[in-house]
Formats: sequence, C-alpha cells, structure tokens
Amino acid sequence: MEIASPSAVMVQLNMDSDSGDASVAEFQEIVIHPQEGPQRDVLLSVLLWLEGVEIYSPELRYSSNQIPKELTTLRSLLDDTGDVVEGAKRCRDDIIVKSWLVEMEKVLFDTVYILSEIKNANMFGLTAEVQSSANKPWKLILNLFNKISRCLHYYREKRMVSNVKYITDRLEEILDEGKQLLKEIPVERTQFGPQNRLTTPDRNNRQRERFANAMLDVIYKGKYWKVRDLFESNRADAISTTFENGQTALHVAITAGQLRVAKELITITSTEANSRQLEDKDKSGNTALSFAARSGMMEIAKCLIEKNKDLLTIPDGDDKLPVQLACRAGHEDMTRYLYRKTPRECLRGDNGFYLLEECVTKKMFDIALNLLHRFPKFAIYRILKKDTIPIILTLAQTLPPFVRGNQLAFWRRWIYNCTRVNVDKESVLSDVVAIVAAQGRAKKIYDLKLMDAIAREIIHFICRQLSALDENEFVQSGAVEATFQAIENGIPEIVIEIAKVNTNILWNRTDSEDSRNMFACAVAHRQEKVAQYLYGLHARIGTNIVFTNDRDGNNLLHLAAKLAPRSHLDSISGAALQLQSELRWFKAVEGIVPQFYNHQKIHGGETPSEVFVKEHKQLLKDAEEWSKKTAESSTFVGALIITIMFAVAFTVPGGNDQNTGFPIFLNKTADSSTVSSPTVPFMVFVASDAISLFAASSSVLMFLGILTSRYAYKDFLKSLPVKLIVGISSLFISIAAMMVAFCVALFIMLQGRLWIIIPVTLFAGVPVIIFVLLQFPFLIELYTSTFRRGIFEGK
Repeated sequence: MEIASPSAVMVQLNMDSDSGDASVAEFQEIVIHPQEGPQRDVLLSVLLWLEGVEIYSPELRYSSNQIPKELTTLRSLLDDTGDVVEGAKRCRDDIIVKSWLVEMEKVLFDTVYILSEIKNANMFGLTAEVQSSANKPWKLILNLFNKISRCLHYYREKRMVSNVKYITDRLEEILDEGKQLLKEIPVERTQFGPQNRLTTPDRNNRQRERFANAMLDVIYKGKYWKVRDLFESNRADAISTTFENGQTALHVAITAGQLRVAKELITITSTEANSRQLEDKDKSGNTALSFAARSGMMEIAKCLIEKNKDLLTIPDGDDKLPVQLACRAGHEDMTRYLYRKTPRECLRGDNGFYLLEECVTKKMFDIALNLLHRFPKFAIYRILKKDTIPIILTLAQTLPPFVRGNQLAFWRRWIYNCTRVNVDKESVLSDVVAIVAAQGRAKKIYDLKLMDAIAREIIHFICRQLSALDENEFVQSGAVEATFQAIENGIPEIVIEIAKVNTNILWNRTDSEDSRNMFACAVAHRQEKVAQYLYGLHARIGTNIVFTNDRDGNNLLHLAAKLAPRSHLDSISGAALQLQSELRWFKAVEGIVPQFYNHQKIHGGETPSEVFVKEHKQLLKDAEEWSKKTAESSTFVGALIITIMFAVAFTVPGGNDQNTGFPIFLNKTADSSTVSSPTVPFMVFVASDAISLFAASSSVLMFLGILTSRYAYKDFLKSLPVKLIVGISSLFISIAAMMVAFCVALFIMLQGRLWIIIPVTLFAGVPVIIFVLLQFPFLIELYTSTFRRGIFEGK
C-alpha cells in the first residue's frame, strides 16, 4: 500500500463513513501484535505514555526521550482535539463554531496522515500481522478518529447549526470512549500515573478498572448527567468498586466538591441499596456524611440525612460524630443544622461533652449554652470523668476578653449600649438601632454584644452548678485552675463569678513556682477590675490578702514594681502612657500595703523602688523619645499656624482704606458703599484669627515645656501628661479656628455666590475631621488615665 497523502486519507475516511467500519478495515494491516522481548516493552511504554503515564523501569531498554517524534506529535494532536471541542462548546456565534469545527477536521486530517507514516515506516522493527487480537491500540486510535470524522461529515452535510451543542457533546463522548479503549492494555500502572486510579495486575479485573477510571473521570469533570448511565451499564462493578483508601464513588465526589455529581450518586445509591450503602465507610472510618460535615457541604448533608437519618449517629474512626467534625472544621451553619438533627441520646456522654468543648473553642456559644441546659452535668463533668478538661477552664483559656464600652469609638459605643439582646429567646435589637444594626458594621457590633451576652450566661450557668458542690468537689471541678487562667488572660467575669460562689478561693495559690494568691496574680498581670473586686471583698470580709509573699520573697509592692506583661502594655497607646500606667499601679499598691513593705528586700536584696527603676529603665527611654518626637512635630505645626495667622491679621479680606488705613469691610458690606456698624462676618474673621493665633501660641509653649522637661519617672505621672493634654487641645482649637477664618474670608469676598462658598466650606472641614479622627481618641485616653481616680480609691 502506498503512502496516502493527507487529502487522500481524509477523503477515504469521509467516503467510507456510511459503510460502517470499512475505513477501519483499510488500516487493519497496521494492527501490531508484538512478540515477547524488548519490543513488547517498548510498545507498552509508548502506549502508556500516550495516556500521560511515564514508566521508568530497569527492565525497559528504552526511555521516554527515545520515543519517535511522530508519536510526540500524535500525543499533542490528541490534546489539541480536546481543546478544539471545548472551544467549540463555548462559542455561540455560528460562524465561529463552524471555523472551530473546520479546524478540528484539519487536526484529524494530520493525525491520520501521521498514522499512515507510522505504518509504512514499520516502527520499532515489530512484526505486523493482520489478525484478531485483544490488544489493538492502533486500530482503536484509528477507529476513534474515524468516528469523529463521520460525526463532522454528518454535521457539515446537514448544516444543523441549532444542534451545535449536541454535536460537540457527542464529539466529547467519542473522545472519552477512545481514551477508555486505550486503557484496555493489561499493564500494571506505576506510581507515576494518576494518583486515584484503581490499580491491579489481574487481567480479570480489567472491567472493574475501566468502570473505576470512567467514574473518576465523570466525578472530577462534574459530568453528573453520565452517572446514571454508567451505573446502569455496570451494576455489579458500581457496588463493589472502591478507590484509594477504600473510598466509594460518593466519598470521592464529596471530597472533590462536585455537588451535582454527589446528589446524583445519593439518589442512585439510596434507590438501589435501600439507603444502607450510604453508611459505607472508608479505611479511616469516614462515612459520606463525615466528609460532607468536614467540607461544610450543607446541601449534601441534607440529602444524606433525608435518605438515611442513621448517618447522624455513626462516628468516624476517631469516634467523632458528624456534628463534632463540622464544629471542629469551623462550619457554624453546618454545626447548627447537624446539632438540631442529632438524636439526644447520642450526646449524653463523652460525645456531647467534647462537642461542648469544641463549641466553646470555636466561639459557637449558642450551641454550648443549649448543650448545658440540656445536660447540666457537663458543667461539672470533670468530677464524673477525671481525664477531661473542665469546661470552665476551657472558657478561661479560649474566651476573648469581653468588650468594654470605653474600648469602642463613640458611634460604636452608642450602638453597643443601645443594643438589647435576649439569650433565652431569639435575640432582637432595641427600637433605637433596629434599622441601623441590620446591616454593615452595626450588625457586627450587635453580633459582638450577643456573643458577650451568651458567654456571660454560660459563665453564670456553670457557676450555679459549682455552688452546689462541697469543698473537695469544688477543687476537683477545675474552678481553681480556671480562676488563675482567667486572671492571666484578662477575663474578670469568670474570676468574679467564681469568687461569689466560694470566697475561700481567695486563699488558693498557683501551682507554679511563684506560688501567689489571686490578688497577687491580679496585681502582677495588671487586671484592674479583678484587683478592685478582690480588694473590696477583702475589706468586707476582713481578710488580709495584701499581706502575702511568694516563694521568691516578693511582696505585693515588688509585684507592682515589676514590668507589666507585654499584652497589657500593647493595649495602651504610646510609651508615655504605658509608663504612666505602671506608675499608677505602683502608687495604688503602695497606698494599700504597710509602709515597711517599701523597704523590704527580696532574695536578691532589692527594695520595690529599686526593682521599679531596674525593670522600667528601657520603658523610660522609650517614653522620653516618644514625648520628644510628639512635641517636636506638634511644635512645628503650631509655629506654622502662628506665622500664617499673624500675617493674615494684617492682610484682611478686601484690604485697607487708603485714606484712613482701616479695613474696607470693617463698616460696610461688599455690595454697599454706605458706612454702617462693623459687619458680623468681618468680626467673626477677626475673632477666629485671634483665637487661632493665641491657641497656637499656647500649644507651642506647652510643647516647648515638654521638650525642656527633665523626664524623671514622677514627671510621667501628672506633669508631662497634663502638658500634652493642653498642647494637643490648643493645637486642635487653633486648626479649627484657622479653618473658620478661611471660610469667613471667602464668604466676605464672595457674597451671594453660594455655589462656590458651600463646597469650599465643606472641604475646609476635612482637615478638622481628620485631626479629630486621629488625635481625639488618644486625647480622651490621655485625659482619662491622667485625671481618673486611683485604682483602689473608694473600693
């Protein structure tokens, strides 16, 4: 047979398209039946390479880089064909679709030509025989492209433009069929192949392998419409086939995130196996619902539970229920749904308690509170089961500090205070902010307050259960460890509630090396609210909790003299305010302990004052540097304002009268030449200019006072903060007055032209607003920390 030209080959295929497999018979003489030996190994490696699998084996004498160029081109053309089909499906313009399909015909044209070249070259020196064989890869390839050619020929003859999608879908199915036929070669796949392929060297399992690979292809490509046909044509394999780690097709679909494929599999499986096949587990003990719970696929979970409610009660290999898996993964909606559906009996024991623990850790406090109401014993479960972590301790370790009103901006604080929540029923907003809080940041503030309210209710509920315990059971419940943990993490609500239940806890000491009582821990960790409550309790019941030393000999004043934890200092703005806070604590503790405490020495031989100087040496340097930089930058701004406003005072709007030297607008308006009393706008301009000049001068003087300060420790308690307050306040007044003077000057000169006056006036307020947003919160914090009462005054 002569080598056919590309056009001749293509014409031959089209001409024979109506005669069944005639075109295939034309090329049957190139069907290869390899003999044993290295030639067979080469052929098998080439065929696997065509599928995208490269084999490296010491038994093979040829590697992939020795594969002929024609086969490389063939592999590329196979990929191009798939790309053309995908491109045709995406196009909606008939002309473009036609051009795509013509291009695909050209690809097939070249492919058949290459195959004929391979045949005539008698590749690899193999024996060519025309005989029946189960392994006919070349025939399969030719048959595949012959089908595609007939499909194209049919399309072009009928010109069925409206059926483009059907044609392209059919082409895709033909390509898939060809790829599946290539997989009939009985070769064990290696680790270099696709990871999730079913692998077996047994030729008797080839049919199951074909089904498995076809199913994986359907799943990963999301071809849900092919699932039912695939199952009906392979019923036996559909039930018995499993994939990597023993997963079923449904497991693979869920983990791959193929929602529609998974739904179709659920429908088929539940119909044919009476829903029990949905309970199948992989080697790790996971059911389909376990995978759905971890992935947060709510629709799949609903479908599974609708078909088989028993899935809710089946744990995984780690004995975790689906609701626990969803909670651990942080899927709140999924957790709430599964919690409502899970039978009460499944949550009575350890599973329920561990779910409560996970809910507290993941901040799902609504579920946690409901669990405590359903099973009150969980509040003291440590007594019943010693190896569990007390839930009150979990709260102390993971609960974020509650929001304080002064920690929010003004408008957020207003919404927070006006918001009303009810943890017993569905939470609602107060009438004042009901509309505002429904969207945006206000909704976040509402959610924040709701979370705080539910967390407080959980603490109250647990402490009510603790109040019924005797002294030994109280210690076993973990309340003592939780108290010290709450002090360290800054959650005074837990400490106060537990102290209300059992005042003897005041005498407990930490199990660590320092061995401190609760009040000493509160001072060491700078927990103001806890220290205030405990000191007030000490005054009421007549205890002497202030007379205490730890194992290192530190008295209460030594602890106040040590540097505060980094977390506490980071919550305060600026090094100067941090040092001021440390001084306030030292002075407050000094006021409640006996005077001789200030002269006591620890084991290292240092008094509290010496410890304070030593511990805060670096903080003093940072505070000095921060104060100087703030004063220098503010002095520059103040001096600039002084210069501007002083010059403006002598260059008033409209200028001066050449005869009298008085300002022109002093006694007359811009549109009148009559002399009258001084105009109000001009007087406002003069007053604003004077206020801005005087305020800027005061600000500069205050900041100069800061720059010339000696920066001693005690200066940061009152002197420097007061100067800083006056300086920043004066600077703010100066900037505001300067903007007023500017706007009034424009008003005087542009009377009646509101279209320009109003926009300019609005823009003039931008610098004032920026200054307020940036500096006003700091100014409020500075004022509050400087002039508020002492920590223990009135407590």
